[in-house]
Amino acid sequence: MANIFDIAVILIILLATLTCCLKGFVRSVFGVAGTVAAFIVALVVGFAANEAVYNAYFKDGTREMAQRTVEQVDTGAIIEGVLRDNGITGDIDSEELNKAIAAEGDMSRNVEKYLDKKGVKNDKDVDKIIDNYVKHPNISDETLEKYHIDRETLNNILSESGEHLKQLLKAAAEEDKSKAAVYLEENIFAPIVMRFVRCILIVLVFVLLKIIISIIIMATGVIRRFDMIRKTDMLLGAVLGFCSGTVTVVLYAYICTVFIRITNGGISPITADMVDSTAIFKIFYDLFR
Repeated sequence: MANIFDIAVILIILLATLTCCLKGFVRSVFGVAGTVAAFIVALVVGFAANEAVYNAYFKDGTREMAQRTVEQVDTGAIIEGVLRDNGITGDIDSEELNKAIAAEGDMSRNVEKYLDKKGVKNDKDVDKIIDNYVKHPNISDETLEKYHIDRETLNNILSESGEHLKQLLKAAAEEDKSKAAVYLEENIFAPIVMRFVRCILIVLVFVLLKIIISIIIMATGVIRRFDMIRKTDMLLGAVLGFCSGTVTVVLYAYICTVFIRITNGGISPITADMVDSTAIFKIFYDLFR
């Protein structure tokens, strides 16, 4: 299976070289310029429009998934486990802790008040313990694989939004968990989904622009003006085609890298292990690691 990736690289470059040789340099240079322009425009559109596309087509479904997730969240039990893992033991009841967390005020301070009320001996910094947890929550590999989420990507998001996750846990402790669902969707799920949407947009816009540019080039017939230097034009076209094919492979390698990263190792047949076993495609893939 890995050989298919290498064969695809060879075919893309050979076909691009042969095609540009037959077309000639002048006609091909418009095609290469169009490819570069299409790639740049696709990147700009992908980054600029992914939030709007997410809001229009993915937000409602993501919000529903967030709502289903928070319905299963027991903040009291989670924090109780975190405290015990950090050596804070005693008469701690998760249901009582849940109510304490849901009260007005800072979540960490509410936990400290609860521990004092229960007479639990504690000489540790509860705020630091909870802060460390929200930045690096103990989420199982099975859960991450289920939603195709990369742990490194999740950790990067959480490191920038730890305070949001604390608010999420506090909101989840309340009876009405809709607020927690909003926090989860906006600050955890949305950034992950939007990366996937951005990748799709880049591919779609690039392919669409390439088709439009190809139609325009075919319509111009500009090569007919250069019959006197046809051989030189074809040779230069072949060189340009080789460069164009290489650029195309680099683009596909970039898209493959993004796909594998946001899906936690990829989805068969496009997986990190499969790419690593290739001889040629891996060279381009490693450019974006």
